[in-house]
Amino acid sequence: MRLKDLHLLPKFRDSLSYLYVEHCKVEQEDKAVALWDAQGRAIRMMISQTDITEQRLAQDRLVRAKSLYAALSAVSQTVMRSRERQLVFDSACRAVVDQRIFRIAWVGMLNDEAQIVTPVASAGANSVDIPPVRLPSTGDPLANGPAAAAVLTNARCVMNEIRYRPASPGWERAAYDQGCRSMAAFPIVVNERPIGAFTVCSDEPGIFGEDELGLLSEVAESIGFAIQTANEEELRRRAEEELRFISYHDPLTGLHNRAYFEEEMRRLESSRLYPITIVSSDLNGLKVVNDSMGHKRGDEFIAEYARVLRSSFRASDVVARIGGDEFAVILPNTDEATAANLVRRLQERIDAYNAGGATLPISHSLGTATFTRPGESLEQLYKLADHAMYANKTSQAATTGQMIVRAMIAALATKDFAAQGHIERVKVIASTLGEALGLSPEQLVDVELLAETHDLGKVGLPDSVLFKQGPLDPEERELIKQHSAIGYRIAKVSSELAHIAELILYHQEWWNGQGYPTGLRGEEIPLACRVFAVADAYD
Repeated sequence: MRLKDLHLLPKFRDSLSYLYVEHCKVEQEDKAVALWDAQGRAIRMMISQTDITEQRLAQDRLVRAKSLYAALSAVSQTVMRSRERQLVFDSACRAVVDQRIFRIAWVGMLNDEAQIVTPVASAGANSVDIPPVRLPSTGDPLANGPAAAAVLTNARCVMNEIRYRPASPGWERAAYDQGCRSMAAFPIVVNERPIGAFTVCSDEPGIFGEDELGLLSEVAESIGFAIQTANEEELRRRAEEELRFISYHDPLTGLHNRAYFEEEMRRLESSRLYPITIVSSDLNGLKVVNDSMGHKRGDEFIAEYARVLRSSFRASDVVARIGGDEFAVILPNTDEATAANLVRRLQERIDAYNAGGATLPISHSLGTATFTRPGESLEQLYKLADHAMYANKTSQAATTGQMIVRAMIAALATKDFAAQGHIERVKVIASTLGEALGLSPEQLVDVELLAETHDLGKVGLPDSVLFKQGPLDPEERELIKQHSAIGYRIAKVSSELAHIAELILYHQEWWNGQGYPTGLRGEEIPLACRVFAVADAYD
C-alpha cells in the first residue's frame, strides 16, 4: 500500500494517570497517535507519556493563590467595616475554609498568665472541637503543635507532612485523625508581641509553598491589625469618656461638679419637669477637721458625707459638689412635700451613720426652695435654697463645733492617753495644788478641764509617731510640738472649750523658756498651765 493511501487521523489524549512516589503524587499525561489505511485498519501507533506534575502543581498553586487572595480580600473588608474582634476572627476562619483550600482554620488567643492558647473562632471539618494548647515551658517549641510554636517563637510554623506514627506527639496523631495531612500556624502580632495564632490544616500533604505562606501571613497580619486598631479605638473611647467624666465630676467624691450642675440648671429651666426643687447643703466642721487632723482626713470626711448624700436621693436627681464643703441637689418633678421626705431620709441616714461608731460625726446645714412652674431662672431658685441653708447654719453654729470636738475627745480616748487613770489623778493633784495657791472656783474648773483636754491636738498626729517605741528623730519632735497649736484651734470652735483655748496652747511652755510653741518663761506662762505642769510631772 502506497503512502498516499494512508490517512493521518487526529491525535488522541488519554486520561491522566496518577502515580505515588515516596508518598508524593506524580501526575502523568498519556498521548497516542494512530495511522490508519483506507480500509480503516490501524497500521501504526505512536504513544508518548509526559510527567506534568510541575505543570499541574503550578496550576493548583495559581488556583490556591486566587482563592487566598479572595479570602484575604474578605478579611480586609471585614477589618475595614468592623472593629469587633470576634467578627474578624470568624471571618478569617470562614474565608479560607469557604474557598475549599483548607479543611480546618482556627484562631487562638494567648492567656499570658496561664500560658495557654485558647481557641476563640474556628471553621471547617464540621466545626471540630479544638482544645486549648499550652506553650511548652522548655525544650522543643513544637512539642505541643504549630500554634504554640508560632506564639512562642513569634514566627510561622509549617508542617508540610503529618503522619500517623507511634513516635508522633499527641497533637500530630490527633491532627491526623481529623484528616489533616499538612498544617501551618502564623503568629498574630500586636505591638511587636505575639498574642495568638492563626492556624490552618489541609487534607493534602505538601500544600504550603512560599506563595501560600505569604498570603496566609497577610491574613494573620490583618487579624493583628484589626485587634490593634480595636485596642487603640477602645483606649481612645475610654480616654474620651474619662475626659468627659472629669469635665463633669468632682474627682474627690465622684459627684457631679459645679459645671455640670449649672449646665443642668440651664437645661431644666426650659423643660417640662416642674415642679423643681433645689437642696443646698453645707458640711459643718470641715475647717476644724482640716486644721486639726490634716487635709487628708478632711478629704475623707468630705467623701464620707458625699456617699451618704448620694445614697439618699434618686437616680434622676442631680447631686453635685459645688466646691469645698458646699453641695447641692436638683430634684426634677419634685414638690415641697416630696422634697421634705427626701431630706428626712437624708437626715435618717446621717443619724444612722453617726450611730454606727463614726470617728467624726456628720453634721450639715440644709436649705430647700421649690418652683412649681417655669418663669424664673433656676439660678434664682438655687440662691433661695442657699439663703435658707445659711439661715439653718447660723442657727446651729453653737452646737456644730461642740459635736466635732466631743468626737475628737472620744477619738483621743481610743488612743489610750487616759490609760491607768492618769488624767483623773492629774485632775485631783492639780485641784489640790490650785486650792493651796488660792485659785478661784472658776480657775480650778479650768485647771481640771485643761487636764482632760490638754492633749486634744494629738488626734491630728500619726500613731506611728505618738506610739513610737524608740527615741523620736528631729522631724518627729517638731511634729509632736504641733499638738498644742492644733488643740488650740480645735478648742476655739467649741463654746465649751473656747475659754481655755490659750491654756491648751501654752501647756507645754517651760519656766526656763525652753518649752513650746512660743518660748514663754516664768510668770509669762498662765498660772493654770504652771499648776497643770507640776501635777502632770508629779504623776
